[in-house]
Amino acid sequence: MAVAKLADCDGSESCRFRKSDESLSEPSGSQIRAELVGDPAQVLLIGHRNTTVNELNQRARALAAEAGLLRGPTLNAHGRDFQTGDRVVCLKNRSRLGVLNGDLATITGIDTDRRTVTIGLDREGRSVRVPHWYLDDGHLDWGYALTGHKAQGATAQRAHTVAGDGVDREWIYVTMSRGREANTIYLTDPDICQEECEHLAHQHPDHLPALIAALGRTATEPAAVDTGRGPQTSSDEELAQRLAQVVDRLQDHPLAAGGAGDPAEEFSEYVVLHCETEARHRDRLTAIQYQPPEWVVDAIGERPPEPDRRAAWDQIVDRAVRYRSEHEVGEESSGLIGTAPPSGEIGRRAVWIAVHRRIDEERAQLMSPESRHIGGLAR
Repeated sequence: MAVAKLADCDGSESCRFRKSDESLSEPSGSQIRAELVGDPAQVLLIGHRNTTVNELNQRARALAAEAGLLRGPTLNAHGRDFQTGDRVVCLKNRSRLGVLNGDLATITGIDTDRRTVTIGLDREGRSVRVPHWYLDDGHLDWGYALTGHKAQGATAQRAHTVAGDGVDREWIYVTMSRGREANTIYLTDPDICQEECEHLAHQHPDHLPALIAALGRTATEPAAVDTGRGPQTSSDEELAQRLAQVVDRLQDHPLAAGGAGDPAEEFSEYVVLHCETEARHRDRLTAIQYQPPEWVVDAIGERPPEPDRRAAWDQIVDRAVRYRSEHEVGEESSGLIGTAPPSGEIGRRAVWIAVHRRIDEERAQLMSPESRHIGGLAR
């Protein structure tokens, strides 16, 4: 797969296999419109600049409204109209609400009297009531289209990326790995007039050299137009160590014991590190969805095509990957969460048993009658 090689290859190598990969396919404008109105939550639009993202959001929302996906009363906040059915993105961390910067969600309800909206988070499927002050401060925006920075860690069934001048290999790698089933990049010229580009799938033949140049260019520091994740240069081990150190400092802070002091700096660092950890976790899940490792296939098979069973499969893998990461279960270990810890390690064994039971419950939703012969977890 082309995107798997972008991180460490030059531009000429990436473009040599473009015809055998989905990365330069060209779906029609009508196909993209059909995807958007079919299920907006399964389509992610990504733009290089905020102006592009704003235009994509406006066009996508207009299509959703035309298709009757938006319903109920309209609530205007900070220059944005919101309705039930709208795709939205949270722009500010608020721990008491349980939302993080970059969280994608769908509006499930609106209370115009109290000026609140209820959203269903993609991240956990949890329902959150967003208060008026969060809306009025401009912390909720349309989420049909995102910048590459906001798209890090997000996944959808299909992703469409609009790239302009100034992109580099890292940016393209991130954006072209957001779609689980298909990723498409569109090459644009900021000087092309509106009449010449009537739909999202417009491509100009002279732009391919620009893409090749971008694939051969690597960023040594974040671009001004679109910064990346802060601690992205740390290894997984370094990231886990930094996060543990910050948690320890927060727990030891005088405020935790009822004293005085301001832990804002430590908490801010915790949020950044936690978001990076979650982004990497979602990236691992995406890779597993494309090519499940042996320990997944042996236990629950390949990722099923049916939506309900696929969602159950994703949930099981999510839980297993988290356990394996937190408890350092190696890839060579069989079973979804490896073998049970020794009986003498009471705490670790209790956690293993709890996770094992939860996965067993979720497997009942995954398995169809004809597929119950698939092997169980290693005990």
